[in-house]
Amino acid sequence: RRDLEHLPLERFSLAFILHEAKHDNEDTRTADGRALTILFLLRDIREHRVGQKPMPIVTEVLDPLTKHQLQAINIQDYVMSNEVVSAVLAMVAECRAVNKILEQLLTSG
Repeated sequence: RRDLEHLPLERFSLAFILHEAKHDNEDTRTADGRALTILFLLRDIREHRVGQKPMPIVTEVLDPLTKHQLQAINIQDYVMSNEVVSAVLAMVAECRAVNKILEQLLTSG
């Protein structure tokens, strides 16, 4: 919490909480638990700052059980990154031309 309190949240219009690559061997629930801890801490910090504008905080979620738990407590700002990857692969498998479109959309320059 101490490190998060130093973030200049008032300068951000949006925050993403992504999983760290260095924790590749940990299970998805543990990874989601760490991301959700950061989410709740940032929300609490934001709520206690005077004059802090509302800011969406989007969290990456890996485990379907976590998704259901978030839905149960009405938290909607999350991305199921595994589902996004699966959806993109399904689109490309269905129609190869989609790959060129996605490539154009997702590459810089």
